[in-house]
Amino acid sequence: YVRLADVTEGTPAALDAELKTFTDAKVLGYVLDLRFADGTNFAAAAAVAGRFLSDGQEVFTLKSSDKSAHVFRADSETKPSSSNASDLASAPLMLLVNAETRGSAEALAGALRAQDRGIIIGSQTAGSAAAWQDVKLGDGRTLRIATAKIVLPHVDGAAQIDIFPNGITPDVAVKIQPKTERDVVLAAQTNETLTASLQPRVNKNNLTEAQLVKAFRGEAVDRFEKPARVAPPAADGEEKPASDKEREEEGEIQNVRDVVLQRAVDILKGIRVLLS
Repeated sequence: YVRLADVTEGTPAALDAELKTFTDAKVLGYVLDLRFADGTNFAAAAAVAGRFLSDGQEVFTLKSSDKSAHVFRADSETKPSSSNASDLASAPLMLLVNAETRGSAEALAGALRAQDRGIIIGSQTAGSAAAWQDVKLGDGRTLRIATAKIVLPHVDGAAQIDIFPNGITPDVAVKIQPKTERDVVLAAQTNETLTASLQPRVNKNNLTEAQLVKAFRGEAVDRFEKPARVAPPAADGEEKPASDKEREEEGEIQNVRDVVLQRAVDILKGIRVLLS
């Protein structure tokens, strides 16, 4: 799992340094998290995409309003010599995006999907222009005009796709509350936090007093029959729902918060099962 905050000039080198930590591990798949990622360096986006593509493959084209076009391709000269280079070009790749994935990060996601190299999971991306020009109007307002856009390559006869203005439609659409997604993505500081966010709490097999009495009498005990816990009555006498901590103590299973990342893990598990 690697999350890119923004795709900038230093991103390819930073990614290479991070991927070195995977060299000694038997990596069966990658998750590249581009949620809330931005950037205006499209050369860096092409370099990152090239890590996961074969040499010479078209990444994307930068088209300007003056009719000029710059085609970016995967280039072996920009890739580091590493033992996991073959894995990067073949191992399953999940790309996580949302409505705030824009700029060079958005181009990176679209380029990898256009070459059938990655599966995009999440929500529709921003659909941002590659460049724009601001024009001051007489009434003091500003008119912003798009002057460049990213065009994804057409593969196997498919038509070219412009990222601007509609964005990229994910292969696997996942609904998640924007605030929840921002919290789980931007507030995760450690791998432990990430791992914990993917692990649902397992229901404990504790027995209530009533179930113990039934067991003592030799009667059948339904372990899954557990009364809902309610917090102590408030001062006004009304009962309040149990808190998250109280539900955790009771052993109730809590839902995974980062459902987008969980969906990516589910797909990787499914691929692993099929390959085995």
